[in-house]
Amino acid sequence: MKDFFNKIKEIKEKPNGSMILFFSFYFIFFIVVILLLRTSTSKRMLPEYYEKGDSKFIELSNMSTNYSYIYKITLDEIECIITGKRYNDTELFKLNNLEYYKNEDNYFINNTIWVKTDNPNKYSGFFKDKNIVDLINSSTYENKTEYESGKIVYSFLVSTDTINKIVNEINTDYDDLPNRIEVSIEEDEITKIVYNLNSYCLSTGICDKKLKIEILYDDINDIEKINNPI
Repeated sequence: MKDFFNKIKEIKEKPNGSMILFFSFYFIFFIVVILLLRTSTSKRMLPEYYEKGDSKFIELSNMSTNYSYIYKITLDEIECIITGKRYNDTELFKLNNLEYYKNEDNYFINNTIWVKTDNPNKYSGFFKDKNIVDLINSSTYENKTEYESGKIVYSFLVSTDTINKIVNEINTDYDDLPNRIEVSIEEDEITKIVYNLNSYCLSTGICDKKLKIEILYDDINDIEKINNPI
């Protein structure tokens, strides 16, 4: 610190030294102010960045592959609930009081012993990371709702044709009302996704009235490695 002040004194004693110090001080001052404004603005502008439907929507939301979850599937008046936990490409979950283990694309059911089985969730396409990203980024931004708790819910509209292309990998040409996707974000984490798919299910003939799919995330990044039970 003493050397610093000696250096300042040395510069000041030079011709135009005071002017050099003056402009140096304000240069540093403006740099600091710009950096502070830039940091502050980036934080404040985060919701607006989401609203633009930018392709970085999911990535900016820190979508994890380590969490516990509840999937609720309501087809007309029948509700199906899947509860489980995920650690990267492995999952343990329960459906209809039966226990399942998933390792990448392989499924196993616990029938006293673990045996290989088919995917028991016929709506699993709506829960895949890539599909969620593609569906949101292919949707049209509708609006957002902010709550006092800090939670923000973003609403998007997506066509049945887009859903079929991304989730079912088929091309269709329906002229129907759009479906709605609602994404809840708390502390920059996606905590809930709700698909209101009435138009999709009616157009494709899989329901009489409605189809609603909910994804609830919890314990984000707190799940320990899932040991292979087989």
